Amino acid sequence: MSTAKKKVSREIGLELGSICSKYFLKSEHLHYGYWTDGLQVDVANLHIAQENYVNFLISHIPDGVTRILDVGCGTGRIAKRLVDMGYQVDCVSPSPFLSSQARELLGSTSHIFECSYEQLQTENRYDLILFGESFQYIVPEHAIKKTLDFLNQGGYLLICDVFRKETPGESPLPGGHPLTVFYNIVSECPLEPVKDLDITDQTAPTLDIVNDVFKQVVGPSVNMAQRLLDSRYPYMSKFLKWFYRKKIEKINRKYFSGEKTGENFRKFKSYRLLLYRKILLKQTRRLDSTDADAGAVALNLQEKTKIGAIKTLANSKRIRRILKFLSKQRTLALILAFAVVVVGNIITGEKPHELFSPEVSATAVAGALLLVAGVLLRCWAQGHSAKSSLRTNGPYAIVRHPLHLGSLLITAGALFQLNDWLDWMLVLSVFSIFYGAAIIYDERALERRFAGRWRAYKATTPAIIPFSLNWSSLTQAGKWSWKTYLTTRESRVTPVLLSVPLLIELMAAFVFEAMLGI
Repeated sequence: MSTAKKKVSREIGLELGSICSKYFLKSEHLHYGYWTDGLQVDVANLHIAQENYVNFLISHIPDGVTRILDVGCGTGRIAKRLVDMGYQVDCVSPSPFLSSQARELLGSTSHIFECSYEQLQTENRYDLILFGESFQYIVPEHAIKKTLDFLNQGGYLLICDVFRKETPGESPLPGGHPLTVFYNIVSECPLEPVKDLDITDQTAPTLDIVNDVFKQVVGPSVNMAQRLLDSRYPYMSKFLKWFYRKKIEKINRKYFSGEKTGENFRKFKSYRLLLYRKILLKQTRRLDSTDADAGAVALNLQEKTKIGAIKTLANSKRIRRILKFLSKQRTLALILAFAVVVVGNIITGEKPHELFSPEVSATAVAGALLLVAGVLLRCWAQGHSAKSSLRTNGPYAIVRHPLHLGSLLITAGALFQLNDWLDWMLVLSVFSIFYGAAIIYDERALERRFAGRWRAYKATTPAIIPFSLNWSSLTQAGKWSWKTYLTTRESRVTPVLLSVPLLIELMAAFVFEAMLGI
């Protein structure tokens, strides 16, 4: 699903959640509940738990704060509480529906920016920027860069949200940035940790409530609607079930599997309240009221620290964009490199080695074997594909990037048959640049997502050249899935790759022999 579609789906989900929560649960909030000792975990008490959450969140606002920016304000209930307590509050809300709800509640007491946080432009500066379950929807680097821009010196960043833990296995619960990645990003910015509270146990029961609602209410309602459709329009029902079978399977797995429980939430997630302060650079000498020059130096150094942190984030983003571009263009670049090589061979009269002629070339045979080995390795890897989990079995026990190793073998096989060692210099240079960038880009993404698990796997498994084998993992390779392989692009590309030796042979026959007489 594209980013735009995901954004629309998320906004619609929040709007629907607001309506259902208001009219069925008598609650004005869209966030988790904070379940204190003695509060029975029951849907009737959800609104009490949500009020507890608001009280808990507000209780951690530091003294001296007067102006607050509420990012992802929802229906504006928390902002309303803050305004009633005397704070000056602005809000950010990308949803038109929720923005209208917040405006109706807040009136002229708050300004609501109807945009995403990434798009926010304002000259206002704040003493505290609040993310109440909205941080997970924003790229951490972008959120922190914006926050540093909008905070006053000595201002606070307050996050109360879900993060992912480094738990082995596939989580049935979506959402949340990896906690270790967040800590790494913040450690490089001028933000001083003030509080870090784990409230997973107090928020997890909310998942049991949601799971029970889907089990007791939503599931039976869907089944009744399905039976009605089956009885009145049987053929249409069968067609719709077949046509949307993958989406139906995804919905059943996501909402009706019974795995969205408090137990799994505690296992895979960490719900935290995090408070950071935008730090001032330590002064190198004591300042007094008359030491204006020293004060100017300190302020200048503070601004340099802030600018340096922002530049670090910007440079990191720019490098990531370059790596992503090179990664996506790697196949096209390799095809163009081979096209240049073939044209050059035609011009210089360098005829390829023949594989299917009576005088078969050993070099051509070696090239064909390498190419077939590369294709088989890629097929093996694609049959173990699993986008939602870290792959460490099968070919991934040999190298971290078996698909790229397969591409290298295919490239080497074709070069063996082309009969010009100068071709190797050009093609392998292109391969090294573009596929090297792809490896770096992929590994950065994997480290952000899997953190410690990825680093442990990386420490024991080579990147692309199998200098050593992790035999214990290889023997637990798991079952290769034909179904998984057929769903990948590899199944359509495999015949083309296997035909490369034949295409080179045809080029030798028609271009060099028939046209050039070589």
